[in-house]
Amino acid sequence: MKPNKEKVYDFIKLHGANDKNGGVSTTYIADALNMQRTNVSSILNQLVEEGRVDKSNGRPVLYRVGTSTGKNKVDCFSELAGYEGSLNHVVQLAKAAVLYPEHSLNSIIVGARGTGKNQLARLMYQFSVDQEILSASAPYVQINCREYANDEYRAMMELFDKAEGLVTGTQNGILYFDNVQYLSSKLRKQLLKQIKETKGNVYIVSCTDKNQLNDEEFLAEFPMMMELPSLVDRPLTERMEMVKLLLSMEAARIKRTLVVKEDLMRCLLLYECDANYHQLKGDIKIGCANAYVREYKSNDEIQLYVSDFEHHVRKGFLRYRMYRKEIAELIPSDYSYSFDGKTVSVNENVGNNLYEQLNKKALLLNDNGLDEDEINLLLSAEVERSFQQYQKELVRDVTNKEQLSILVDEKIIELVEEFLQKAESKLDRRYSSSVFYGLCLHIKAVVNHREEPKKLDKNQITDILSNYKKEYLLSAELAEKIGKEYGIEIPLDEIILITMFICFQSEAAPQSGKPVVLFAFYGEGVATAIVKTIVS
Repeated sequence: MKPNKEKVYDFIKLHGANDKNGGVSTTYIADALNMQRTNVSSILNQLVEEGRVDKSNGRPVLYRVGTSTGKNKVDCFSELAGYEGSLNHVVQLAKAAVLYPEHSLNSIIVGARGTGKNQLARLMYQFSVDQEILSASAPYVQINCREYANDEYRAMMELFDKAEGLVTGTQNGILYFDNVQYLSSKLRKQLLKQIKETKGNVYIVSCTDKNQLNDEEFLAEFPMMMELPSLVDRPLTERMEMVKLLLSMEAARIKRTLVVKEDLMRCLLLYECDANYHQLKGDIKIGCANAYVREYKSNDEIQLYVSDFEHHVRKGFLRYRMYRKEIAELIPSDYSYSFDGKTVSVNENVGNNLYEQLNKKALLLNDNGLDEDEINLLLSAEVERSFQQYQKELVRDVTNKEQLSILVDEKIIELVEEFLQKAESKLDRRYSSSVFYGLCLHIKAVVNHREEPKKLDKNQITDILSNYKKEYLLSAELAEKIGKEYGIEIPLDEIILITMFICFQSEAAPQSGKPVVLFAFYGEGVATAIVKTIVS
């Protein structure tokens, strides 16, 4: 068992750099590790003296991994997921901006919402301190320019007032202007005037699109530009790092072990995450909160289910076919992940896994010369299995219509009942109550979230339209009724998902209205005679 000192150090390594404030407090560590605050404080003082941990100035005091361990220097940028991958060029530019001779270069960070602009700016400050370009007590001032949109007077008073302004009052530090596109032309000119008239400060600005700063005079004062890639442009290996880190942080926060099965891990890696890391963090927090509410009376580990997460997260499995090879390398089949806040473990589940068998068979068939269409046909079975698991998890807490009516609007229940009755008549099938409950809950999520239409894998669309045309037409009719009732447009991918509810089921035998009798006798004489009598 690790000594408490190493437990504290490992915790800071895992959580300190990713806290929005750039570190973790003594109280936060003590609560997460169930240790006495005085003991944690003593350990932190030892770690600071050893140079393994740094502490911030101000209150509360925050701790993060130090810039040196013995004689080995630690690069503060290494805490970034993709530090040596997709962010390698960005990191090199950031270092160059800081290390530029005589005076660090003013810089622009460009990136969509949630790509990590604030974190990169803070790391540039940390790197400046590490390299002794700035002193350890140098100020770091972050200004959200969105707060000053359409309010020039307030901005002039709070930022540029000669006596108390944030900008005019900062010396020999870093001033970071987030969302600088919200500053008016007049305020940008005032900022340029401040830059030219004062020396010693380093200025960093960020925006979501470099075209928002279409001002040559302004851009001339910021010669270094760093563009951060969106999550969709980064490899899945880096997204996997983020998912593991965020789940570990939530496990530490709620002080319970979180267990995640492979299907949910795939969804978290594959769903469309428009707001990048910021959205990923929020979605994981919501899923963990839902699971915690469900299990808060128990002291056991918490199993996270796909249904604990927002509807758009659950759609991740629809993109599996596009990334099946990468996913197979990242996520072992029939395994689950455990996060206890300090470590991540991967455990093999008991029993055979159909996905693993199909994937291995698909690879074998590919080696034997089968074409992509034939392999895709085989993989359709995996899509069906994943969907059935999704449906099963949707309805695990609903056992009767009374419970359903508490969760779902009466009009949705009415539309789904009418839809399934028509499907049973047209398709000569019978659907179980779980199909009814699951479809009601799914449509509730669609109506509540009112998402913009998204593009679906064209292969999945082709499969449905080719093999389940009747089911698709019925589903499209239901989608039209829902759209009219709630004033929304149901996108194509939702119609495909509705279709799956009536496709991927065990079909009951056609109802002919005639009884079926089976006679079983030993010997031919009696049985044959009875059969002949009935037939005649």
